[in-house]
Amino acid sequence: MQGGITAVGLITEECLRRIQDANDIVSVAESYGLQLRQVGSNFTALCPFHNEKSPSFNINPHMQIFKCFGCGAKGGIFQFVQMMERCEFPEAIEILAARAGIPVEREDGAGPSGTGEADKKKALYAANRLACQYYEQSFADPVIGKIARDYMQQRGFTPETISAWRLGWAPDEWEGLVGYIREFVSHKWGEHKVESAIDAGVQAGVLRYKEETDRTYDAFRGRVMFPILDAQQRPVGFGGRVLEEKPDSGGKYINTSEGKVFSKRKLLFGLSEAAKEIGLKKEAIVVEGYVDTIMCHQYGIRNVVATLGTALTEDHIRLLRRYIQAEGHVVALFDSDNAGRKATERAVRLFMEEDVPLKVAQGLEVKDAGEFLPQFGADAFRQMLAKSEDSFKYMLRQTVGSCPAGDVTARSTAVATVMDLVNCCPNGVKREMMRQAVAAASGVPVEALPQPSEKARTQKNEFHKGARRESWQEKRAEVTENNGRSGRREPRGLGAVMPFTSDSRREGRRKREQQLVRYLLASKQWCDAIMHAFPPDEWSWHAAAELAGLIRDAWEEGGPEAASRPDPAALMHQASDPEAAVLVADLAAGGPSATESAGPELTEMGLKDLLASIVRERLEQESEDLKAEIQEAEERGDHERAQACLLRKLDVDRRRKQQILS
Repeated sequence: MQGGITAVGLITEECLRRIQDANDIVSVAESYGLQLRQVGSNFTALCPFHNEKSPSFNINPHMQIFKCFGCGAKGGIFQFVQMMERCEFPEAIEILAARAGIPVEREDGAGPSGTGEADKKKALYAANRLACQYYEQSFADPVIGKIARDYMQQRGFTPETISAWRLGWAPDEWEGLVGYIREFVSHKWGEHKVESAIDAGVQAGVLRYKEETDRTYDAFRGRVMFPILDAQQRPVGFGGRVLEEKPDSGGKYINTSEGKVFSKRKLLFGLSEAAKEIGLKKEAIVVEGYVDTIMCHQYGIRNVVATLGTALTEDHIRLLRRYIQAEGHVVALFDSDNAGRKATERAVRLFMEEDVPLKVAQGLEVKDAGEFLPQFGADAFRQMLAKSEDSFKYMLRQTVGSCPAGDVTARSTAVATVMDLVNCCPNGVKREMMRQAVAAASGVPVEALPQPSEKARTQKNEFHKGARRESWQEKRAEVTENNGRSGRREPRGLGAVMPFTSDSRREGRRKREQQLVRYLLASKQWCDAIMHAFPPDEWSWHAAAELAGLIRDAWEEGGPEAASRPDPAALMHQASDPEAAVLVADLAAGGPSATESAGPELTEMGLKDLLASIVRERLEQESEDLKAEIQEAEERGDHERAQACLLRKLDVDRRRKQQILS
């Protein structure tokens, strides 16, 4: 059987199959925040790999595959996780194995395989997990954690909330966590693993290393700790709130430093806890702090998330869009101080540029939600949220609406400010409606209002189109490149020796070979005929070549009287080339039978014509290659070589003519 062990570097095929069988693609997709809607036997959602307003992402639960008809993303459960996590194939296996509670078994008991990148990330996750345990245990300690427990009780947090959010305490010690990791790792895995675990702690950002003194010490000291989880509920970083500020404490709040598993611009605090509620309500509330988020959840308002001590980014908005769906919206509830107002204005522009509906909540009689809820309660908080104002109307009121009627200079400045916001909206219909609203509020005729420059509009449209394309293409390229580095074999075929074919010819060849795969799947008789005329090592598309070999083997295993077609799901298990699995998914996307996918009707005459066209194309390519070789030989003065190539070309051209006449 091809694939299996070589595909993932010593992970056994049986283990790989168990991992895949234990993870339902629908459940996995939902864990990443996709709001799936059942349509017939399939599920649809907004695509997580490009920006869209109408759902074009489809999951076939019967085949355990996905396909987006908007951007072309497609594959099985491993490809889905690779693209969501931007990780390598072995790491996708590890993620799904951990999710299902299945130990990864390797041939002959071999150690970790794949590339070092996957192992490094795994070590970082382990370091964060140990740190989280240490902080939780320190918080619960009757003596060490008393100051933290008193603070959280004073803020109004219940023991149930503290436990649910895994809040912790980093004691004011230089080597508390260092000692904990040393003791834990030494006891469980042996002394020889300690230094690598300490190094992982440094890389994860929970420890720091000072080269001048050759000393490793705790990054967080004297702080209440808020673990930051990813979509898989893994701690990937921490926020720490100091209780006793000192000159060297480093600020009231500090976060884990940026690294391989922690990026502030791509993570939202509380999203894993809020995802389900956001999907149900189609509304996400964004606040500024950890305490605000947790307090909202404690009071029953569970569709709340927070940024990680940084301003909202485009990545945050695109992430939220997946959860709220096309008909949903986001509410910005930032602090009532001047910094909060500025953060609101920045957010309004970003949401406008991304064309995601935003409302602005106001009316906090105290600094933030963390103070408001204990004083005024959940009902008052919900009433305030119900009065949230559309972000454009908010900005129009804050600019044009706040200017005295007779102050021409102030009003013209205000109009310019709000029109700069309007003109960054990529939606032409919305932009025109907002222009009319500005004209009505300011008294300035619509035709006199500033227009976006043609260059700016073109750049904006290209940016949004490009972002949609690159989101899928970059992730697909990473998956393909990473799989190549992770031990997958390089498939053979004519494509390896004919690299200079035109894009149109290459695309035509791919389409013909994809059609051949349909014939291979449909009938053993047709499969035998194709293998005789066109064996896999002569195919030009690597993925199709591998799939052809797998289908041939599947028919042969069924014996001479094989009646049942090869199972596409089994072929996806066996494929070592990631594109081969994607090709199976593409063919199967139209229905349970791979041969039901869109394409010409399969007939005996159609197969004959298809094989003939492939032979003609190959002869044409060979003739062109020989022509180039003749020219190169003549330029070198190698007349003997040129003569030999000319004779071969004449023979190829004769065969081409015979093909055309036949």
